[in-house]
Amino acid sequence: GKLWKRGYESGEITTPLYPDVLPTLSAWRAHSKRLAIFSSGSVEAQQNFFKYIEVESSGTETDSGTKPRTRDLNPDFVGKFDTVTAGPKVNKESYGKICDALNAASEEVIFLTDNVKEAAAATSAGIYTIVVDRPGNAPLSEADFQSFPVIRQLTDIPV
Repeated sequence: GKLWKRGYESGEITTPLYPDVLPTLSAWRAHSKRLAIFSSGSVEAQQNFFKYIEVESSGTETDSGTKPRTRDLNPDFVGKFDTVTAGPKVNKESYGKICDALNAASEEVIFLTDNVKEAAAATSAGIYTIVVDRPGNAPLSEADFQSFPVIRQLTDIPV
């Protein structure tokens, strides 16, 4: 984690996102949606990941070339959870812990994932779950498409 942190702080590492992510997160926040993250990466790793979101090149030169401009999305999230704070991502109980920590009923929460095992666990906890099918993700079966709503980009979800 310390090497990653050093890389982020120096600008050698930034977090690229799909083009639809930043505008969609901004729209959700503008509509008072509360955002939280549940990752198998540690909460500390999440903080670095979201602190250095690549938005565009600033033209500032570094040893490795142009230093990207970044944006800190940490203030946009009301909660960050990992397998230590919430439990395994494939266990129903983990999603209950997250709902409790957010002071939200499960039916008030929407969970987005690219992993159908996580989708099944969240759904079994009463959470509306959407599978995000992006390039490079594990292929989805016909049964997956029948079991869960599937989107290709975040803008497919109405605000």
